[in-house]
Formats: sequence, C-alpha cells, structure tokens
Amino acid sequence: MTLPGVFTVLRMENHEVPLFSLHVDRLFWGFRAARWPHPPSREAIARALRRALRDLPAGSLRVRVVFTPAGVQTTWQPVGKVPNWTFRRALPIPFTAFKRWKVGSWEAFWKAQERAVQQGYDEALLVHQGRVVSLARANLIAFLDGRWVSPRHPEATCGVMRRFLSRMLKATRQPLVFHTLTVEDLMRGRVVAGINAVRLFLPLALGAQDLEPLENLWKQVEPAYRQTRVRLKCA
Repeated sequence: MTLPGVFTVLRMENHEVPLFSLHVDRLFWGFRAARWPHPPSREAIARALRRALRDLPAGSLRVRVVFTPAGVQTTWQPVGKVPNWTFRRALPIPFTAFKRWKVGSWEAFWKAQERAVQQGYDEALLVHQGRVVSLARANLIAFLDGRWVSPRHPEATCGVMRRFLSRMLKATRQPLVFHTLTVEDLMRGRVVAGINAVRLFLPLALGAQDLEPLENLWKQVEPAYRQTRVRLKCA
C-alpha cells in the first residue's frame, strides 16, 4: 500500500516561521489521519521541519513542505507583505471533496480555484448543500451581528491561522464562534475574509466591506502572532 504524503504550507520571513508549533501539530494529526503505521512524534516532526527549511533563502516565502515515505520535499516561491487589505472577488462553487487534514492529493481544491480564476474571480468560495465551508485555499471568518463567526462544517480543513485566531479570541469577551453559514449570511457581514498561514487575511468583496473590524482584529492578535515565530538560522 502506498502511503499518502502529509504536508503543510507555511510562511517564512527571513528564516523565521510564524505559527511553527501549530504547523507541527497539523502535521502530527495529518500522519494519523493518513494512517502511517509508525507516525513520527511532534519532536521528530519539528526536527525534520527545521532541517527542511534551514537552507532556504532569506525574504518572504510561501513554502510547501511534504512528508513522504521517501523523505521530505520542499517547494517555495516569494510572496508579498502581509496583511494586504485589498478586497478579492469570490465565486461560490458547489464542492464535495473536503479534507480536514492536508493529506494526499489536493487537486480538487486546485481545480476549484482554477475555475474561479478562469471566470474572472480571485477566490473559490466552497459551498456544500447550501452551506459555506471555506475558500479553496483558506478558512473563512466574518464579522456578523457584532461577533466573529467561522463556518461550522464537519469536514472543513483544520487551518493553522483559524486555530491561532480561535485560541487568541477565546481569552477575550469576543471569542470566535463556529456556526452554520450561507452565502446570504456572509452578505450581511460587516467584513468577510479568508484566513491562512501564508497571507493571513484575504478580505472578500462580500457584505459591507468595512475593513475596520478586520484591522482591529489584527492589531489585537499581532503581538501574540509575532511571539509564535521560530528562528531557524542565525543572521
């Protein structure tokens, strides 16, 4: 039996990786979801991840790290500064091939994103039986009725950035609420955004498009975000 690869996609800033421990956690549970017979420990994953990343160039990079039985593979490309508050157009697309963990082929998500781009949109908004689940390459949050809400769906991908925001907001009076959402619900939001570990926030051209709640959220969590950085290489 061929074991599926397990991967994560992260942001690297001049040899520093934000949210490093959350990426390790995602890989840890990914190995178990993929049913590897001898899944590595968190410590072994962290060491392998450091080795895979330490010789990459300086700058702002998007890095995809794939663990396979044959070893660890990395691919990278430069990315822009974050956060970027430019609104992006999203095309709702019916979708069924959801995955909670980044395991095996991600082709269905790539095809959904490609379909959106071909039709002149920036992002694919994945919808299952009338319920919004995520973007093809990010989780979703919306500021709706005075609170931050994220779609609740049993097969929604476990995103690193969403987990970080959930942890940070849990300690406040305004925790992230998981709720069933439709496209119509999003249209009532003050602001709607995709969230992922590479680009952080992707504001969407849905709802009132009021950036103030999103900018305030970033100000609130930015200090904790910076503290999650792990340095892989001395200057």
